[in-house]
Amino acid sequence: MFLRSGLQRYRVRMKDIPPEEPLQGSERRNRAITSAVFTSLASKVGTVILQFVSIPIAYRVLGEETFGLYSTIVVSIGTIILFQIGIGPALTHGISRAVTDKDKLLEKQYFTTSWFLLTAFTLIAGFLASLVLSLVPLTFFFGEKYASFEPQLLSGLWLALGIILLELILNHTEKAREGFLQAHINNLFGATGNVLGALTIAVGIHFFQSIEFLILAVFGSRALARIANTAYLFIQRPDLWPRPRYYRKPLAREMISDGIAFTVSQSLTSIIELNGCGLLVARFGGPIAVGHFQIMMQISALMMGVIIMFTTPTWPAVVDAFTRKDFAWVSKATRRLWLLVGSYCGAVLLALPLLGTFILPLIFGSEFQVTWQILLTFAIYFAIASWGHTNSSLLIGVGLVKKAAAFSLLETGILFLLAAIGIWLGGLMGLFLGMAAAMFAVTGWLFPLMLLTRLRLKSLTPATI
Repeated sequence: MFLRSGLQRYRVRMKDIPPEEPLQGSERRNRAITSAVFTSLASKVGTVILQFVSIPIAYRVLGEETFGLYSTIVVSIGTIILFQIGIGPALTHGISRAVTDKDKLLEKQYFTTSWFLLTAFTLIAGFLASLVLSLVPLTFFFGEKYASFEPQLLSGLWLALGIILLELILNHTEKAREGFLQAHINNLFGATGNVLGALTIAVGIHFFQSIEFLILAVFGSRALARIANTAYLFIQRPDLWPRPRYYRKPLAREMISDGIAFTVSQSLTSIIELNGCGLLVARFGGPIAVGHFQIMMQISALMMGVIIMFTTPTWPAVVDAFTRKDFAWVSKATRRLWLLVGSYCGAVLLALPLLGTFILPLIFGSEFQVTWQILLTFAIYFAIASWGHTNSSLLIGVGLVKKAAAFSLLETGILFLLAAIGIWLGGLMGLFLGMAAAMFAVTGWLFPLMLLTRLRLKSLTPATI
C-alpha cells in the first residue's frame, strides 16, 4: 500500500475495501476525466494566447536582453517550488483515499493538516530566499555577465518571490480539488487567469515596458485566479475551512514522508530541467541565451500541457480504481494513455523540426532564430520527458511513488551532469541531447517495466495490458 501503516483509525485498508460495482465506479472516473480534459482545452486556449500572442509581443517590445533578464528571474524563482515538499500531491492522494472511504472527517483532517504544513514550509522558503537575496551577490549564481544588471534583477526577484510564495499556499486548493476529482474546476479558473494575463500583457506592455510589469501580469493574474478558486471552494465546502482541531500529527508525518517521494518523482526532475539547466545557460550564454532557452521551455510546457490535461485527472482516478480492485479499468486507462502519448509525441517529432524554423521566427520576430537540428534534439528531449511523466503519474496511482522517487533522484543527478557537458560541448543542441540521454537511460525504460510488473502481480495477464 502507498500510505503508511499505523493510521488504520483514519482509513480502511485496501484489502478490506470490497470491490465496487464496475459500472458505477468506471462511469464516475471516466466522467471526471472527460470533464477535466474538455475544460483543460479551454485553459490551453488561454495558455496559447499567453505564450504565442502576448509573450511574443513582450519579447518584441522589451527586446532580447530585457526579456532575457525576465527569463532569468523565472528560471531562478521556480526553485522555491521544492519547498512544498510534495505536500500538494500527497494531499491529492489522501483526499482521494478519503473520498473512496466516504470519510468526511478524514477529508477535513487531510485538508487542515496539509494546509498548516504547506503554510509553514512556505514561510521557511520565504525566509531562506530572503536571506539569499540579501546576502549573496547575484553574480555568484549567474556569472559576471550579469554584473551590470543586478539592480534590475533584484527588484524583479523580490516581486516574483512574494507572488510565488502566495501561489504556493493557494496551490493547496487545486491539489484538494484533484483529490475530489474536480480538476475541471481548476482548469476553468486557470483559463481565466491565463486570458487575464494575456490581455494585461498585450495592452499594458506598450505603456509599462518593465520587467516588474511583466511579472505582475503573468504571475499576478495566475495568483488572482487561484484566490478566486479558493474562495469558491470554501463557498462549496465551508466545512473544509482549516481548524486546529482537525490537525493530526500522524497525518503530518505521513504527508511529509510521502510528499518528499512525490517531490522527487514528480517535481525535482522538471525543476532541474527548467531552473537548473536555465542557470547553466545563464553562466555559459548570458541573458539573451536564457531568453531563447526560456522560450523553448515555454513551448515544451505548452506541448506537455496537452499530456498533463490527461494525466492530472487520471492518476487520482487510478488510485480510486486500484484501491477498489478494479484492475481492468486500470489496465484500460494505462493502455489508452500510452497510445495517446505515443501518437502525440510521434507527431511532435515530425512536425517541430519541419515547421518550427519557419513558424517560430514569425511569432517571436526575426531575432529569434533556431535551426532544425536544435528543434529535432528538443523534440527528442520532449518525447522522452513526456513518456517519463506519463509513467510516473501511473506509478503514483498504483502505489509505487517511493520506488519511482528513488530512480528519479538517480536520473536527476545524471541529467544535470550530462546537461552541463552537453551545453559546454554543443550549446543548446548538446544541452537537450544530454537531458534526453539521461532520461532514456534511467526512467525511460524502468518506469513502464515497473508498471507492467505491478499490474501483473495484481493478477493482470500481459495480454490485458
